[in-house]
Amino acid sequence: MIFLRPGEQIHRSSHALIYDLSDAGTDRHTSRELFETLADRDAFIYAHVGGRYADLTVARDTGISPAVEIHSAWGTFEWLLHDAFALGLRPGVVANSDDHKCRPGASYPGASRFGSYGGLTCFLCSELSREAVFESLRSRKHYATTGTRLFLHTSATTSTEGRVVTEEHGQIRTAVMGDILASVAPTVMFRADALCSAPVERLELFNGTQRIFTFRPYAEGDLGRRIRVLWEGAEYRGRGRETCWDGTAVVEDNRVEEIRKINFWNPEKTIDLERGKKISWECLTTGGFSGFDIILEHSAKGVIRIDTPLVQFETAIEAIGLEETVIEAGGLGRRMRIFRLPDQLTDFAVSVERAIPLGRDMDTPLYAKVVQEDGHAAWSSPIYFVSG
Repeated sequence: MIFLRPGEQIHRSSHALIYDLSDAGTDRHTSRELFETLADRDAFIYAHVGGRYADLTVARDTGISPAVEIHSAWGTFEWLLHDAFALGLRPGVVANSDDHKCRPGASYPGASRFGSYGGLTCFLCSELSREAVFESLRSRKHYATTGTRLFLHTSATTSTEGRVVTEEHGQIRTAVMGDILASVAPTVMFRADALCSAPVERLELFNGTQRIFTFRPYAEGDLGRRIRVLWEGAEYRGRGRETCWDGTAVVEDNRVEEIRKINFWNPEKTIDLERGKKISWECLTTGGFSGFDIILEHSAKGVIRIDTPLVQFETAIEAIGLEETVIEAGGLGRRMRIFRLPDQLTDFAVSVERAIPLGRDMDTPLYAKVVQEDGHAAWSSPIYFVSG
């Protein structure tokens, strides 16, 4: 819960472990009671995922419009945004730390069961003030990152004029991140611009839960001796979602010259290379992804054999290309992905534009996700097109 002004009443869900019961009458034991209490106050709600996760049906039933937390030290939760779409909600996306170590903006998980580095939210504001930040929240003018600081902007232009639903006046043709438009146009031109803190690995465009386009700032002919192996996902939504990916990878008839780890945030989780042939690691994920790059002596010679508790896989190295090979592993988005990259990536800034058909009798939420070479990622709040 975020209040516009200081000094507002905090409503606990209980007084467990709190000996002073003088304000027990202010407790709100359910989220429904809390939302009803806050209906007429300057407060904003984040749908949070921690040990437990937010029940978005309560937000739908009470008319509350929360922001959806897509990443924190607890992991990555794209599924919560998908849940919001399924319920007909139109949230913006945010990310937080919540590492329990009082280090917002620098929240490494440490020796714990947290599997991620804490996230950050960028607010697009007219000025640095409480009122401007609150206006950014209410209008969804913000985006979320996995903890890095990068620039992300999205816009959409209709072929015929639309109307901004959240405003009472004006006809516009171009919307920006967070806008809600009614439009009779059959298509829109959706654009995403990113200026990143590390070279861009890919930029993806989404219509709701559907990935509609993937842009890579390189082509098949740019690929080299670098193979990327990633694992991701969680056991399930609630507490104890950690997935163990401890494993090995063996390269035969080739040699690994270098290994680079990706998103190995826990210091006690190690990765080692033995005689240029065998890679051994300890790692867990809680929704996001981790993995490694290997630089091979020969780009297309030999085989690689991978063994983890969830995935056992073998492939000829020459068969690994631009398009990733995906091995599903059940659970909540658990999978392994293997693909090839250029030996060096150099593009820190990318722009992507794509014509996208608008849905009829349904929302069209358009948003972008950018993934950096170093494993950091960011998501824009959607632009929502409503059948006009």
